[in-house]
Amino acid sequence: MALRLVERSSTPVVPLEEFVAHVRREDTLEDDALLRRFLDAATIWAENFTGLALVDQTWDYYVDAFPTDVRFIKIPRPPLLYIDGVFYRPTSSTSESSFSDYYTDIASQPGQIFLGSAASWPSSVDASASSVRIRFRAGYFDESSSPVEIGKIPEDIKVAIQIYAATLYENREATITGTMISTVPWSAEQLLRMYRVENSMA
Repeated sequence: MALRLVERSSTPVVPLEEFVAHVRREDTLEDDALLRRFLDAATIWAENFTGLALVDQTWDYYVDAFPTDVRFIKIPRPPLLYIDGVFYRPTSSTSESSFSDYYTDIASQPGQIFLGSAASWPSSVDASASSVRIRFRAGYFDESSSPVEIGKIPEDIKVAIQIYAATLYENREATITGTMISTVPWSAEQLLRMYRVENSMA
């Protein structure tokens, strides 16, 4: 199994003005670009730590074959928004074929695709690695909706992102003179721990 990021939204999880107030730097604009970088880095860290997709993002999910014993496939990086397509390499072919006899469950966490009632998974699939590709969109908000509802992201996740981003901003090296600092703030980890899913970082 493998995941490849195709595209992700640039909409920030935490608005810059909120983070500026958090780090008490309302007196200057000179650090705004740096603050945005740290917010972006903290957002990606939070996604990797939890296994969630926070902003709207598109992924290709590769598996070696369709399942042989179940009628569903779990989709990583919840919450699932859409399945854009299911594709596979047929035996003795270099071109992908599409498979459409399935339905999508976005309510469960993680989301899943299920075979249609009278369907079966394609059997003539190339036996090489990553022969099945599922393209999906995931995130707490749909970038194509108007207005974009970033308010769906839980507040404690946003707070954890601010704590981690503030740590990056205030401690730009791995150590302070004579003192080791924690790589990841304990409070940020604790806020996120309840959201971790099975494909999160160890």
